[in-house]
Amino acid sequence: MMRLPSLLEHFELAKKTARVAMTPISKAFSLYLDGTLNLDTLNAIITMGQSRIPVYFGSLTNIVGLILVKNLLVVDPDEDVLIRRMMIRKILRYV
Repeated sequence: MMRLPSLLEHFELAKKTARVAMTPISKAFSLYLDGTLNLDTLNAIITMGQSRIPVYFGSLTNIVGLILVKNLLVVDPDEDVLIRRMMIRKILRYV
């Protein structure tokens, strides 16, 4: 049986919009497609604590895909791996 406070929280959540939960693109952590994965970049990724990192090209609003952080376990920070050479999950765009 659902407790009364849980039930009230459920109804409060139903009133909220996605805008409340979203981070503005200008404040979101993302990587530039032509950037490199070096020690500084990998430390920044770890600090953010995200499981997926948006990758953009040109401007921050042009998100071309996502990098799964778990795929970065094999990256040697001393090699300066190009981000565009990593497995980037494409974002589907419906026309």
